[in-house]
Amino acid sequence: MPVPKLQARIQAGPLVMGALLKHENRLRVLNCRYYKYALSTAGSILVQRASSFGGETLKSKEEVSFHCGFRRFAGKPVFSNQSLKSDQHLFQRFLPQSGWSVATVYGPVTFQPASLLLFKPNGQLVASGTLKNVKPDRVVLKRVIITGTPVKVKKRKAVIRYMFHSPEDIRWFKPVELATKHGLTGHIKESLGTHGDFKAVFNKPIKQHDTVCLHLYKRVYPKFPTMNPLSN
Repeated sequence: MPVPKLQARIQAGPLVMGALLKHENRLRVLNCRYYKYALSTAGSILVQRASSFGGETLKSKEEVSFHCGFRRFAGKPVFSNQSLKSDQHLFQRFLPQSGWSVATVYGPVTFQPASLLLFKPNGQLVASGTLKNVKPDRVVLKRVIITGTPVKVKKRKAVIRYMFHSPEDIRWFKPVELATKHGLTGHIKESLGTHGDFKAVFNKPIKQHDTVCLHLYKRVYPKFPTMNPLSN
């Protein structure tokens, strides 16, 4: 900034200046702990359940603005629960209406402790929290359930249909354990035909009206925002 402009700015009022520490101009994966805010009918911000006041929902991978001190950057975070007993965390489609959640986002390196505010593009404050860590190897898993229907049942054995569509898929998922809505467990025995039917064996006799489920988990990553966070 030219010296005359700087002097004019100082004369106009107080001026706060800051500087970045080493490595703070680099892009990394940030993990932040957030608590959702809610707006009451009077417009005041309350740290209570957002559903009590009709708070807006915030979807994972939706572009929002992060405010950390004098720094502002855009991001598309993914939300996950905070599991203390495991290093694998379950993906959340929306920011929970109450309680803490962890947001994983691409952003500039920030040192702890740091307070962060989360704003929507329209300027509405959605959540506040703190920086948990700068760690790219946090595992966020999305749970997917594939279901099938028993078409032929004989005690502990059954023929399952509508779960797969080709024998290749059956061979690929054969090591995965099966489960039913009535609490049975089993495994795939062999493929039948070319349309995705297969034989399965369970630990107890299965009933015709039961539903067979295959629980799968997929790792989820945050999306890169439209604007580079380092250019904000």
